[in-house]
Amino acid sequence: MVEPVGTRGGQIITFYSFKGGVGRTMALANVAFLAAMNGLRVLVMDWDLEAPGLDYYFRGLSESDKARAIKSAPGVLNLAWGWKRRILDAREEPDVDRLLGEYERGDPFRDCVCSILDDSRCEPGSLDIIGAGSKIIEDLEPLPYGEALARFSWTEFFENYGGGFFIERMRNWAKANYDLVLIDSRTGFADVAGVCTIQLPDTVALSFIFNRQNIEGIADVARNIHGDRGADVKLRAVPMRVSRQGLLDDAEARSRAATALQRSGAFTAESVRSDLETLGIRASLSVPFYETIAPFATASARDDQLSLDYRKLAEAICGRPMQLIEVPPSWRESVSRRLEYKTVTLEYLEELRGGDPARATEEIERLLEGAVEAELYDGGLERNYLIALVDLAMDLDGMVFEDVEAGRVERIAVQGLDLLRTRFETDPLEWAWTYASYLEYFDDLFRYNAEEAEQEQFLRRYDDVMSVAPWDAASMVRRAGYRRRLANFAAGRQDFQTALSLLDEAQEFLHAARMAGDSTVRPEETDILVQRAGFLERMQQPAAAKAAALAALKNLEGEKRPDRQRVAGAIHLLLLRLEDDPEIAIGHLTRALEDELVMFAAPGTLAKVVQIVTRSRAAPNHALSVIQRMAPVRSRARQAPATFFSRTLPYAKEFVTASAALGGLAASKPRPETAAAIDGLLKANSSLLILLTRRYTSVGVAGPVRKEIKTLLNEATTLVQIGSLVGISTDTIDSLIRAADGLNLLLHTTDDG
Repeated sequence: MVEPVGTRGGQIITFYSFKGGVGRTMALANVAFLAAMNGLRVLVMDWDLEAPGLDYYFRGLSESDKARAIKSAPGVLNLAWGWKRRILDAREEPDVDRLLGEYERGDPFRDCVCSILDDSRCEPGSLDIIGAGSKIIEDLEPLPYGEALARFSWTEFFENYGGGFFIERMRNWAKANYDLVLIDSRTGFADVAGVCTIQLPDTVALSFIFNRQNIEGIADVARNIHGDRGADVKLRAVPMRVSRQGLLDDAEARSRAATALQRSGAFTAESVRSDLETLGIRASLSVPFYETIAPFATASARDDQLSLDYRKLAEAICGRPMQLIEVPPSWRESVSRRLEYKTVTLEYLEELRGGDPARATEEIERLLEGAVEAELYDGGLERNYLIALVDLAMDLDGMVFEDVEAGRVERIAVQGLDLLRTRFETDPLEWAWTYASYLEYFDDLFRYNAEEAEQEQFLRRYDDVMSVAPWDAASMVRRAGYRRRLANFAAGRQDFQTALSLLDEAQEFLHAARMAGDSTVRPEETDILVQRAGFLERMQQPAAAKAAALAALKNLEGEKRPDRQRVAGAIHLLLLRLEDDPEIAIGHLTRALEDELVMFAAPGTLAKVVQIVTRSRAAPNHALSVIQRMAPVRSRARQAPATFFSRTLPYAKEFVTASAALGGLAASKPRPETAAAIDGLLKANSSLLILLTRRYTSVGVAGPVRKEIKTLLNEATTLVQIGSLVGISTDTIDSLIRAADGLNLLLHTTDDG
């Protein structure tokens, strides 16, 4: 983006042709590139509003993110509509003063500028663009570009909305901030062509080919410009696609052009003769099938007739010498790779998964670069191919392992995401679900250790994408899930009111899903009730929490879900914590223990369990059942309880204290399976103490932590005594003693801070 740099005294040159297809825009693009590479600050503006496409000629010069920004940026039509709306809204004198001040400074114009080249490529020059306009033009209601253009009247704009002031401020801003401003004008006699050829420019480059219709049209336009602006606008005749052979027909056409332009009154005989002889762009057989800047289509600009002709034109209309630009081979190859994209078969993409990592990485990069250009400019890729290519980019991390630098792997995945984003922005209804899915996949792969605030931003981003998806049941369920996860983050900040509001929104989405015909959302509704009960418990609202938990339990009765037992166990544990009646609480404990993976993971749950079991009539039996869940479960549990409880010292203390209390109860009336259960319990505590020792070795033991660890070690001593009492193996007891000794040694070798 450019910033005001004072009055540069730049010149504005409009490239105009009476008919399309003569090479006008290609000439403008080449002059712009050459001037920028020669150190000028250059702005190009796309005023061909009915058939915009100036940015197309700079394809490949920009990285994909810049190319995408250029395609989506506001432009000329946004500016015109914006001025009109601001005039209507400026009802008071201060509003008018503020509006005029903004346009005097050029703020709205500056906001539409996108850079085409990295400054490092052309320092001290620059090459920026203001396009025709964005896909949606904002007014009282958003309008698609085509509709906004059809509704806009330039006559009304100038007569009723001070359009002349707007154009003059745009002109002043552009000349003050750039050395050279090149305008790509609409063809024919359209109103906007008059703006481009009469009101804005210092010079008009009249581009034409040597046929009667072009010659007569250009002569009429030259007459109009000269009649309106006289010598204030300089006119240059720029013949295009000039024959190399010097044929008789060409000479006759050249003579007709000279005569017609001279009769227009805008050219002298000498000036038209000079232009026709020196400014012509000759036809070239070397022009590639894709539009690009001439130096990128040749190995040597000095040997390329097009490059030489464009330099001659640039020198003439800019009034200064220009150096030919020899593009470095690496830059030329990069641009060529983006433009000459090719697709491959799905089978070939699949073969890359098992190929050489380095070659596969290079090939995926090449295919992605070309695919981005295809999406932006060539109508897009076939759906299955696009998804297969993005899959490959995302899965590269697992394919190449250590063979490719991690940053490069992530950049390739980002390219894949950018490709999907382009398709999503083109057709959001069709692609919202897919794009949101890959965003989640990317963050799982590369942002798994993000801070909670970032994770919240990720969720809101997914939801923003899904907000434009079809309003169907699946989308509603998915958005309900995002709300539930956001609620957890809010509760983590102790912002329970926000958390509950988010759960209300989640419930509304599920209701919408039901209305859309999805009768399978009951499990999600149950989960929301469980989540709500947990929040209410933490808010110290036990009655409301119990009501929500009981509602969840009732809802669960009619469900058929694979995790039904786990959910039921979690609800009963929650109810256990909320229950004052010991017999009812024991009932909840018994039901919770039906889930063989129950871990009592919520803070304070084990302490509450010990309290309830101690007061029950069958305390030893209940204690034994709980102990069997506290021992390591290796077959199905994702994480052993001891591993979970070792994460914080309060958790660890709760686990070891509960182990001692429950172990003592179970040992008071042993059963055949008691010894095995307590053996597992001691092993779990050994693991926990070892993990704690590792954790505190790095941070040290000081202050209140020392007291907590001493309490924990005392409970471990009790566990050793219980193990000896029930006759478990000496190996298990010795392991617990060694683990306790390790933590005790750390306690005594660390300063008491």
